[in-house]
Amino acid sequence: MRRREKEPTGPTPAGDHHFTVLPAHRGHRLDEFLSLRIRGYGKHVVRRWIGHGQVKVNGEAVSPTLFLKAWDEIDVKIPKGETPNQVPKYLPIQIIHEDERILVVNKSPGIAVLPGRSPKERVALFEGLLYYLGSEVLPTTEEDDAGEAASEEESPAASGEEPAEPGETPAAPGDAPSAPGGAPPLPKPRLAHRLDKDTSGVMVVAKDYDALVSLTKQFEERTVRKEYVAIVRGEIMPDQGVIEFRIAAHRKDPNRWVVSKKGREAVTEFETLERFDGFSLVLARPRTGRTHQIRVHMRAIGHPLAVDPVYADKSKIFLSELKSEYKKKRGVQERPVIDRLTLHARKLTVRHPGTGAEVSYEAPLPDDMEFLLKALRKYRPRQPAPAPEEPL
Repeated sequence: MRRREKEPTGPTPAGDHHFTVLPAHRGHRLDEFLSLRIRGYGKHVVRRWIGHGQVKVNGEAVSPTLFLKAWDEIDVKIPKGETPNQVPKYLPIQIIHEDERILVVNKSPGIAVLPGRSPKERVALFEGLLYYLGSEVLPTTEEDDAGEAASEEESPAASGEEPAEPGETPAAPGDAPSAPGGAPPLPKPRLAHRLDKDTSGVMVVAKDYDALVSLTKQFEERTVRKEYVAIVRGEIMPDQGVIEFRIAAHRKDPNRWVVSKKGREAVTEFETLERFDGFSLVLARPRTGRTHQIRVHMRAIGHPLAVDPVYADKSKIFLSELKSEYKKKRGVQERPVIDRLTLHARKLTVRHPGTGAEVSYEAPLPDDMEFLLKALRKYRPRQPAPAPEEPL
């Protein structure tokens, strides 16, 4: 695994900061321009500052989507107490594939894709990707910028169903920093889609703007093929089917989604791979990319994930739940077989942004789900149907 040769630059300190837009960066959006020059803060944080009037362009409050002109003067006031949320941090990352345009990883369960609000939370995948790729920010002075090749004019791009930041558009072209001595620009991770914190599996990450646009468009046009493996409760009787319930945000709980006629279209194909006594192994292929789609759809048909604290009120599975003659050891606390969502993104098929060829990437089932399957096969095999009674 490639690692940085030096410690990453620290976050930009609180206080007043001034930037001048050089001709090479005219046409960039204000929020994009600042998110690349202010270290340690995501674009959604920068947009909040702009909305609160803490950013002025030529002395005036403006929109985050303002397209900048050469020699615009930008003043930014970073509030005291603001916690940086995008600082490169070391994180072991399982690399499935890497080339000049994309990076494909096997995301571990329990790792959030984007940093949370609390500094006490574990390292996010995005922060680990920043560290792995050795990403830096653009130069902040005219002297440093003078040696940088002129970047392309930015053309606005619509955000996809699974944007890099909630409600954001892809980053501007030419936003990768130039390394000292005119070396090729260092890549920066750009997210075209995400997985839930407790979902494991395949994620594809763009390394440049054009790759991000290509991947985002594919997700938006639903040409990406996704396969998930799920262990659910109950024995699903049809071998295969299609779930087509619309999904909407819960009125009162921001962390929950519900089936609603007023919701957005959501379609999930499923195939029953194996049945156990009280559980099923399912292959799910979501055609759309709604938040919590598989989790909501499986609950809607009466088969929620085996472990899902939100939609199944179940946060763990213990061996004592599966093994009828399980004997607990006195004074020893039983450890769970699995204590996270029983959902794994097994396969992802996309068109490669560089070659245009269709490529597929797979991630093996993680150890905790494998262990649960072994326990189900051993202690919860499906009971054969009783033979019909012969007539008297």
